[in-house]
Amino acid sequence: MNSRTRRFFAFALFVLALSAAQATFAESLKVDLVTDSIILAGGVAAAGLSELLLPSLPPPWGSLGTPDISSVNALDRALMFSYSHGYDLASTILEYSSVAGPALFALVVDPGDFLTMGIVYGQAVSCAFAVKNLLNYLLPRYRPYMYNGGASGVDSSEDDRSFPSGHATVAFAAATAGVTIYAMSFPESPYLVPFAVASYGIAVLTGAFRVTAGMHFVTDVVAGAALGTAIGYLVPFLHRQRASENRNGGLSLETSGPDLFVRYRY
Repeated sequence: MNSRTRRFFAFALFVLALSAAQATFAESLKVDLVTDSIILAGGVAAAGLSELLLPSLPPPWGSLGTPDISSVNALDRALMFSYSHGYDLASTILEYSSVAGPALFALVVDPGDFLTMGIVYGQAVSCAFAVKNLLNYLLPRYRPYMYNGGASGVDSSEDDRSFPSGHATVAFAAATAGVTIYAMSFPESPYLVPFAVASYGIAVLTGAFRVTAGMHFVTDVVAGAALGTAIGYLVPFLHRQRASENRNGGLSLETSGPDLFVRYRY
């Protein structure tokens, strides 16, 4: 693990600990219809473009050279696996499931609340996608299968995109954003704890399967989990701050029971 990776890993662990220490808030979310729609669209565009363009760019710091097992730290070396298509596929299915899971909110919340929650959730997940793509490019690291004979069927552009784990980043961002949004909006809901257990259970399985698939080291997954948790918490937190500040001005979405209002203040 090079020095840049070590520094980022230490920072990611700090952010994870900070995020986990936060309390649950009994405050509602608030979005500005115009501003937050633009932010959401920008996040989706950044996620898509970074996914398409960054893998085709040359390495930012030059070639990594030949994979050398002696350069892998003891923890990661002890938990290295050869490539497994089955675990790779299973982890991808779990990642998509973690992102789609909060759509179940539609079954238990009013349409107006669901729209507000969906905008905030979309911002968090799209941000996680974009950030993990950028870090994969800026912090290249060979995947474990590169030390175990390669991986048939995996595109070679993926070979040095091990750190941090994108699947873990997105899964934990989805879990944390979903749980945080739900807890802030409905702190007394009897479904909160089961939803949190299911969300984080899927995220943990996603990370574990990435390791057993030979696609990531343990430290890749832990860093991705920390990064995703931070993003998943901070995006709803910013909307909570905005609501608690009760700013004047702008076009906003507000709800009252089953009714949705578009309100403009000046």
